[in-house]
Amino acid sequence: MRHALLAATMLIAGSIVIGDTARADEHDAMMKLGRVNISLSGDLRYGLYLLDNDDLTTGEGAAQTTAEYSGFAIKNLDSHVAFSLAMPFDNGLVAGYSAALDANANFDENYAFVEGGFGRLAFGVTNGVAEELHVGVPDFVPGNNIDDPNVYNIARVSTEYEGYTDHASSLSTKILLDEEAYKLSYTSVPVGGFTLGFSFTPDIGIDDVIVRDGDVNVSGDNSFDVPTRNRIRTKMTDVISVGLNYEQEFLSSMALRFSAAYLVADGVPGVQDDPEIFSAGLQYSWESLTIGFGYKLAEDITAARNMAAPNSLAVYPNQEVISAGLAYTEGPWTVGFAYRQADVSSSAPTFTGSKTSHEAWQVGGGYKLGPGLQTGLDLQYVTDKDPDAVTPELDSFSIGFVMALSF
Repeated sequence: MRHALLAATMLIAGSIVIGDTARADEHDAMMKLGRVNISLSGDLRYGLYLLDNDDLTTGEGAAQTTAEYSGFAIKNLDSHVAFSLAMPFDNGLVAGYSAALDANANFDENYAFVEGGFGRLAFGVTNGVAEELHVGVPDFVPGNNIDDPNVYNIARVSTEYEGYTDHASSLSTKILLDEEAYKLSYTSVPVGGFTLGFSFTPDIGIDDVIVRDGDVNVSGDNSFDVPTRNRIRTKMTDVISVGLNYEQEFLSSMALRFSAAYLVADGVPGVQDDPEIFSAGLQYSWESLTIGFGYKLAEDITAARNMAAPNSLAVYPNQEVISAGLAYTEGPWTVGFAYRQADVSSSAPTFTGSKTSHEAWQVGGGYKLGPGLQTGLDLQYVTDKDPDAVTPELDSFSIGFVMALSF
């Protein structure tokens, strides 16, 4: 016990991170080289989490058993470093290049852009406009929002969610299917509070083999050493997404935000119908209080092959997700509560469970220690229900200490 407490103390002392959920422009390091403006910024966030997972299912077929896991883990909360080159022209246009590296030195984003009075046009690896224009549950924990979690400490092993972090299966009210993929995207300038966006992604998936060797905590970085099966994702082409965002302030103390988005793609002929996703979100702020809601309805979004039985095919077409939350800010303090529920149905019994449900609760907050420096506490309770699985219901509780420093 003393060793665990000592380890926890040392890990907390070392879990200071670089990053902030709301980066201020004054933290960007900028310089000028001729006509080119060069900027460097960072959002590096980590946290120490204590995890308690019950009744994880391990093994395959008749050898399936249940197991528990409890312990500490260091989590990366979507850390990255970004740099940008921008060159202004006399006619008011600005052209440039932007790239962002994650904590593993991989490019999250990598694109060229042109912007001006017409809006912004981008070519390269970016997020879709449906994701960028989305509003919903407000942030209150630095770097982690249960509606689009960077840390989500549960996954059912040996079923369709055995550590499977494919964006198509993300239990979020955001549309993430075309996230971080090569695309052409356009975002208009705001007119009367309205912003429009359009994205075209030629293909997603490219029949990639997806290997999940024991990483059963979705969007986390630490393995629980639970065996999983490999999976191959089928290809989707001609992915089109459109988004609408509305923001307006009233009476100097109130603000209304609304978003709606739609995505459609060509599925694999003979395997799945054309995927379609609709999402919407709403936020209302009054002085220090913000309330937010999100909704997503998806059809025919995932097709995957079981690598243990290559001739079998599983399709998980339907997904309905709702979320709600609130955040209250007073001085340097922010506290909040959020809830998300997702129902997922499958048209093929290749994996156990034809319909599953997932519920998640998050309570926590953050405290600003100074410009760009923030600390926070993140409590999550997650349940996963699959009546056809070896373990019909499993639960996970986690508590995390997060710190963030932006530059």
